[in-house]
Amino acid sequence: MRTLFWRSLRWLTLVARLLGHCRWRPLARLLIWIHMRIYAVDLKEAVIQSPKEFDSFNAFFTRRLRPGTRPLAKGSNVIVSPCDGTVMQSGNIESGQLLQAKGQTYSASELLAGRADDLAGEPKRFVTIYLAPEDYHRVHAPANMVLAQTRYHSGRLLPVKPNLVEKTTRLFARNERLVFFGDTDFGRMFVVMVGALLVSGITTPWHTGVYRESLSEKFQQPLEFRRGDEIGRFDFGSTVILLLPESVQLSPAAEPGSGLRYGQQLAAGMQGN
Repeated sequence: MRTLFWRSLRWLTLVARLLGHCRWRPLARLLIWIHMRIYAVDLKEAVIQSPKEFDSFNAFFTRRLRPGTRPLAKGSNVIVSPCDGTVMQSGNIESGQLLQAKGQTYSASELLAGRADDLAGEPKRFVTIYLAPEDYHRVHAPANMVLAQTRYHSGRLLPVKPNLVEKTTRLFARNERLVFFGDTDFGRMFVVMVGALLVSGITTPWHTGVYRESLSEKFQQPLEFRRGDEIGRFDFGSTVILLLPESVQLSPAAEPGSGLRYGQQLAAGMQGN
């Protein structure tokens, strides 16, 4: 029965992907209309502002923002929010454990789908950001970053709505996720894109198609990103977890319950650590 349950979640997500990428305009417009009736989607900041001009639901959901609509917070030591969303949890990583919800923790090494030696320059702070269905769904570099490695883990597809996060043990460490290993002026940072039920794909600018099978990418020529550059996107919504070094101090905007917009100051760090 349990195997049948996991398979049913994957089939449901596959159906969502097929519908989301369908380019038959009547279906795409219907899905977009339903979505906009349920959620308060604001297209004023988007490059395409008319729902009728998107050629698929996925194109609507992963819409780009017009240049200049999200100016990055100023300051050479500022770390910005990589995405839109709401802060679910944040704070210090204690004994290698992150807080998921009241009374529930999970390990940083398990989240990174790797070994203890992946935590060289072990992260000490974290911020968990939930992307609601109406949010902008592209993910950006929180700081100037040299990316030498990513790791994708296929995982489960459990729902990540806040009320369910409180009830599901080690949810983020069990779900599908893509981990970015980024070296910055402040030390090693990890950006983790966590998939979920109906998240019909995680994509990056350099990878062909969506990630499907667990894999580790090590780049012979490291990829360099400026703060604010796009590094990935969800074809449907989920969660981003940012793991930060000890030299970084979280800003008031990182308090649980706070609404975030991509480019807003999230933390500040000391360079040269």
